[in-house]
Amino acid sequence: MKIKKMISGLLLVFLLVLMLLSGVFVPKSALAAVDSKVTSPPSAEVYTAVDQLLNSLPRDYYTVMPVKQLKNKLKKEKDVVLVDVRQPSEYASGHIPGAINIPVRSLTKNLDKIPTDKPVILYCSSGHRTAIGMTALRLLGYTNVRSFPPSINGWKAAGEPLEK
Repeated sequence: MKIKKMISGLLLVFLLVLMLLSGVFVPKSALAAVDSKVTSPPSAEVYTAVDQLLNSLPRDYYTVMPVKQLKNKLKKEKDVVLVDVRQPSEYASGHIPGAINIPVRSLTKNLDKIPTDKPVILYCSSGHRTAIGMTALRLLGYTNVRSFPPSINGWKAAGEPLEK
């Protein structure tokens, strides 16, 4: 249980750093929570757990999947679940055809919609929320989740149609 608390603290730090780097507003209370969790160096168990997480990421996690490759995958593999992790208003303004909307902040409340036995591909606007969602799902044991880093911006830039 102690390791899970440490990992959740590290995940909180990781997510806050990602948010800061992407220009997302971070409340002072969240920064105070991080300060209270990071009072001493992590134990060897935490380093091992983080190392295991990083080594469990798919080899192609950082590979930018071209739009054409995603289109082919969706056409050939009918069981792929495409998840748009943007806000509902963003999804409603246009999304990749066939995608379901599960905002990144509600992923854990919607795990029943994210299968463990089929390929799952996440996307957002630019890739930041995709990375956060991918990391969170990996921490929860999902090994079938990939990201589409070009995200909706790459899809639109390639002239692909959106569904509303």
